[in-house]
Amino acid sequence: MRQFLIALLVLFAPFAIAETIRPDDLLKGIPLHKKQRMFVQDIVAGSVSVKHLFEPIHDKAPSVFEYYVTTASHSLTLRVGSPEQLETVLETLALQHTTKLKVILRDDRDTFLRGKWPFDESYFNSVVEWTVAETPCEQITHIVYRKVRDAVRERLREGSTGRRVALNTVFDILLRGEIDSFMRSLGPARGRPPCLDTFELLQWLKGEQVAGFGFGEYELREGMRESLRPAADALLEMRRDWKQYRLRIRVVGYTDASTVEKKKELRAEATGIELTEPLDVRYLGCSGDTLDDKTFRYAALGDRRGSTITGQIVNNCELGAVRAYVALAYFAQRLGREGIDYEYATGGVHPLAQKRDATHRKLDIQFEVRAASDER
Repeated sequence: MRQFLIALLVLFAPFAIAETIRPDDLLKGIPLHKKQRMFVQDIVAGSVSVKHLFEPIHDKAPSVFEYYVTTASHSLTLRVGSPEQLETVLETLALQHTTKLKVILRDDRDTFLRGKWPFDESYFNSVVEWTVAETPCEQITHIVYRKVRDAVRERLREGSTGRRVALNTVFDILLRGEIDSFMRSLGPARGRPPCLDTFELLQWLKGEQVAGFGFGEYELREGMRESLRPAADALLEMRRDWKQYRLRIRVVGYTDASTVEKKKELRAEATGIELTEPLDVRYLGCSGDTLDDKTFRYAALGDRRGSTITGQIVNNCELGAVRAYVALAYFAQRLGREGIDYEYATGGVHPLAQKRDATHRKLDIQFEVRAASDER
């Protein structure tokens, strides 16, 4: 009898799989081969469950014969529900400082085998482990996106209506410690990821170099779009949380102190986003290169007030306005127009800027929620 039980243990023993996968594999679907008596109890990244981010799992229960007599196995496919949910899985891994995704398998059948040697708890539990292959730069990106989204969402909710959040402040205050902590966790063996030399969002956060505009340019380059994307995602998520919702987004565009000596064409194809001709960019309260007074005067998208930029950019007031307009148009494309007021202004030459000073070819972006605090 003892030999028979040992044989059963060998036949039915749970097994673990150590496999390296790419993030895209989670979208395509990963086959899971397991004993049929085992069910997927959870999927975890570090100490956080991410099972809800996967498509529904259809386990097949074994018959009595399959459970006790045969070595019946079952294959199913685990697949993340959407690209957005994949991002959440990857962000969770990064924030948990792990690359391991674990599938927890459990046999919960109330069987006479429980408590009888050699069927201890290890017989009724199993773990399938996947290593998600990402570079440190990819992991840092996920940390940044998650932190920005969470910070924007939480700060706007704190004060209900009238709450204002400056995106640059969110970047500066909330992310430095998290990034530094992650870098320390890499250890000396992995060193400094080479992509950090050009990782524009991180450089913006660290104050090393603004992910800003090229000299005399107004193109919203890829690094800048990626910098703004998590904030836009946070605002999209917030819209679903409010019964009455009104958001105001304000953007101010600045330039360095270089004179616009050569007239620059204003063209939709040079903006870095999908806009159509003609661009209707206007500005108020700015003459030549500087503001007329100490306050910004905002124009709304589609506003008919103010000075119009007619085909060519001839000074820094106009260049700042175009930069603000392009960034605001990016948010409008991501978020739509319903329930949102879009306003932009030119700051002309940044008050601290010097000639060809790239750190002041920048944007100041502010969100203000005007909504009832009663959530769904």
